[in-house]
Amino acid sequence: MSLRLLRHFSFTLSKSVRLKCYLYLLVLFVISASYFPEAQAEQHQILVQNFPHRINLERWNGRYDIYWQSDPMCIFSADTEHQPIKAHSRLQGSYSGQYAYALRLADYNDELIPIEIALGQGSNHQKLVYENPEHNIKILNPQTDCTTRDFHFQIKISDYILARLPFGHYQNHFDFFLENDRGEQLHKHFHIRLFIPRLIKIGVTGDIKINEKQAQYTVGTTHACVYTNDGGEYRIRADSANYWHGNYHLCAGKKGNDCWSANLPYKISYDAYQRAPFDFIHPRHSSHRLPGSDSYFDQCSRFNANAEIKAIVNHSSLIKIPSGDYSDTITLIVETE
Repeated sequence: MSLRLLRHFSFTLSKSVRLKCYLYLLVLFVISASYFPEAQAEQHQILVQNFPHRINLERWNGRYDIYWQSDPMCIFSADTEHQPIKAHSRLQGSYSGQYAYALRLADYNDELIPIEIALGQGSNHQKLVYENPEHNIKILNPQTDCTTRDFHFQIKISDYILARLPFGHYQNHFDFFLENDRGEQLHKHFHIRLFIPRLIKIGVTGDIKINEKQAQYTVGTTHACVYTNDGGEYRIRADSANYWHGNYHLCAGKKGNDCWSANLPYKISYDAYQRAPFDFIHPRHSSHRLPGSDSYFDQCSRFNANAEIKAIVNHSSLIKIPSGDYSDTITLIVETE
């Protein structure tokens, strides 16, 4: 499995270079659920048709959070007195008390994802409360037949939580109960699974200006933050429309679109702060493997950066060009394997 993350940069030079960046993070998810028909119930019993026994959660429709809703269900009561039905749910097995409902990362007992489970009719949904009889959901109008289905399960997980989850499979088993005041009860079991694929995020601390003179070169520097949710390695390369003969080129004009009248060759270096060998990056060849960080960041800064990017211009090339603004736009491509 290969995941690519593109980050666009813009260089400008008044014998200086500016770097602008945009982050595009594309992760493909699918959501599905399996349903099993229910057996017919005897008189005065409660039944549910189209109950979701197995639920596979993943992001979908471009959302960064998870919002899943079951197909319509029928909650049916043969009770002619139309007594209210109460609903509640619980985790199977031991309960840690940290979260009412949570998914657990396989093989890691201490990694839990809090989730929200709700049940409702039409547009009115209420959160299920963990084994609390005083706050059980009351279904005031259970259906007397199943010619229509208008009850739904809803499951939500916030984008804040999802963005910080380690790679892996998460799951848990739950019990669901419906009961009336006569003591009749329906007990169902459902299983929720969630797979978080390998993800990568990159950010930079700001624009690049090429204005620092060093021996035979003038350089500009920015810093990068690279996060991988499995803490694994990554490779990086940089693409540009102005790359030829082994060099990137800054082109004349404020938008860098006049390479014919004047251009300035430069190179891009990438340094993972001595945790990997210093490297020049190129459009067609990825760097050697670099160590990622499993520390999630909202904004990249010098304090959480784990790499340094430099644009390097040779003095001998700089003195040959006329004065003016020069710029280039590159795309950083970061890949995990």
